[in-house]
Amino acid sequence: MVIKVYPRTMFEIIKGTHTEQKLLDSSKVISINTPAYAPKNIVKEEPPFTLLNHPNLLILYFHDYYKPLQDVVLMSDEDAQKIKQFITGNEETVYVHCTVGISRSGAIGTFLSEYFNGKDSKEHKHFLNTHWLQPNTWVYEKMKKAYGV
Repeated sequence: MVIKVYPRTMFEIIKGTHTEQKLLDSSKVISINTPAYAPKNIVKEEPPFTLLNHPNLLILYFHDYYKPLQDVVLMSDEDAQKIKQFITGNEETVYVHCTVGISRSGAIGTFLSEYFNGKDSKEHKHFLNTHWLQPNTWVYEKMKKAYGV
């Protein structure tokens, strides 16, 4: 399985184009978006897609934090279970994005690559060599729990 982690700007560029349709028809996409955060006047980040009901698109909302804090929405066990149900292992290519494409999406991409490709596989080594990531430890642990590892 090829796992690709990108910032949301990659999908904003193709939003509403034939390329968006083609990408969603041929791959699965996990779209991680930031919910509103009142203390810092951050507004809810909308997914960078027009085809919001496409069956190959999973949309999630949680903040990029590593521990519980007031007014912070962390990745939940339910979010991790949604990913587990969405990604079957039969996919050829899976895209994962968050705002910057480093932490939240990095944790999910890293976990999926390790789990489906194996930590010592050439596919996983290629994944690590082609992405600059700092996986969010909370998200990574939620993924491990969902998959029972």
